Amino acid sequence: MDSAIDLILEQLHTWYINFWSTFPNLIAAILFLLVYILFFRWFKRALVRLLEKTIDYNPVYKLIVNISYVTIITIGLLIALGILKLDGTVNKLLAGAGIIGLGISFAFQDIIANIFSGAYITMKQVFRVGDYIESNGIFGSVKGIKLRSIAINNLDGQEVLIPSRLILQHPLTNYSTTGTRRVVVKVGISYGEDLEKVQKVVLEAVSSVEDRLKDKPIEFFFTEFGESSINLMCRYWIKYDREPDYKHSLSEAIMKIKAAFNENDITIPFPIRTLDFGIKGGKQLSETILQIKSDNPDEK
Repeated sequence: MDSAIDLILEQLHTWYINFWSTFPNLIAAILFLLVYILFFRWFKRALVRLLEKTIDYNPVYKLIVNISYVTIITIGLLIALGILKLDGTVNKLLAGAGIIGLGISFAFQDIIANIFSGAYITMKQVFRVGDYIESNGIFGSVKGIKLRSIAINNLDGQEVLIPSRLILQHPLTNYSTTGTRRVVVKVGISYGEDLEKVQKVVLEAVSSVEDRLKDKPIEFFFTEFGESSINLMCRYWIKYDREPDYKHSLSEAIMKIKAAFNENDITIPFPIRTLDFGIKGGKQLSETILQIKSDNPDEK
């Protein structure tokens, strides 16, 4: 009985000695945490003010704030444990956190990549809601910018979700950045047409397009000798806010060019091979037959 009591008293004495030997470190750790809490509160207010001025997208705002809070708190706790001379515990915690973090990063690497890609897109303002963009073979207006994906309404009315990391990994075209867009009209004409006349007619027709920007010139080019036509291209600029603006202007230009061709007897050949005995610069087959008969009156 006495030996058991002696063992208990000895253990209590050991704890008592250890407590007073670590007491200064405990006081230092507590004082450090008090100062660190004051620093954390100042840092929190400063971070919130900074993010409110630079980021207007709430999910990204919350993500940065939460990551910053966890990082600052973790650093403070590790320093406090170091003051208490619990270095072994700190090393074990860091090793365990590293292993866990490595496993999580492998398991959720796509999700993590999408989250950080979405945050980058938002902070850099690569595009905004309402912009018309084309990426990964998808064209449409941006409906929403989320951390993990970008929502796009295509021209058929469906909502398409593209992972944020794919937006950064592949080429992106933003049609709304400059507020203007070039309209390209291509058409083919018959080989028998007067090319200078065709150029004049097309330029006059396109110049009357309602939405054309008058401060930018109209460009006209003959592009190639096709199988059944001489092909040309006419380009002009419009103010671009929505995709219907582009489609409407292109449709108007096509209608005006077709009407001008009809008025000036300019032919748009069908994309087939035909025997045209009445091509401009040639003779009608009937005229050739009459001439042969007049040259040989004895033949029936």
